Amino acid sequence: MLRQEALIWRSLKHPNVLPFYGVDRVSLTYPFLVSPWLRRGSLSNYMKHTSAQLDHASLIGKICDGLEYLHSRDVVHGDIRAGNVLLTNNMEPRLADLGLATLSNATASANPNDTPGSTRWMAPELLRAGQPHSKESDIYAVGCTIIELYTRKPPFSDIPLDLRVMIMVYEGQRPHRPLAGQCIGHPMTDDVWRLVDSCLSSEPRKRPLPAMVRDRLASMQTQPIIY
Repeated sequence: MLRQEALIWRSLKHPNVLPFYGVDRVSLTYPFLVSPWLRRGSLSNYMKHTSAQLDHASLIGKICDGLEYLHSRDVVHGDIRAGNVLLTNNMEPRLADLGLATLSNATASANPNDTPGSTRWMAPELLRAGQPHSKESDIYAVGCTIIELYTRKPPFSDIPLDLRVMIMVYEGQRPHRPLAGQCIGHPMTDDVWRLVDSCLSSEPRKRPLPAMVRDRLASMQTQPIIY
């Protein structure tokens, strides 16, 4: 897995994808991948420790820029969520943790029962035998991440057990639209929810492309970010 991640990651260069410096085989017992240290840490951690208003459209738009680049290189990320987005000092998001990343034209040879990833962000098809991670499942995770940004909580935050969430998604349930009182800052508008709902479609082919998500969010009125 480490070799696969290194081979994929080293070829990627984009402002919204965390750079890869190399593999350290000396410092510790086991080799590990080396990347820049970003002081702000992950987006999920940042949200836990700040009450500042977030520019949802800008953050998701740039996440989608990074994802569009990955998909253009035929790479599936496989674990999109706020915990795997690191922030620069200027609040620029960078996709990180490519441990589940695969070359999409090679996923057919993957173990059909191997569905690693963060349960609450996983598309329903990933819970069915024979369905590998895909560009479409990345978009489903983007929809869940938008909910996460608005509420600063994971999808299905009212359900304590991950196994229960898996069963619910397998049976056709999707994250609900956050109520105004569940959103931190401004509430989720009808337009944003329609976009999220399209990302969460039970039919993968009906989910929008990353550029469509970015452009539709950019066309909506959003509140400015406050540091």
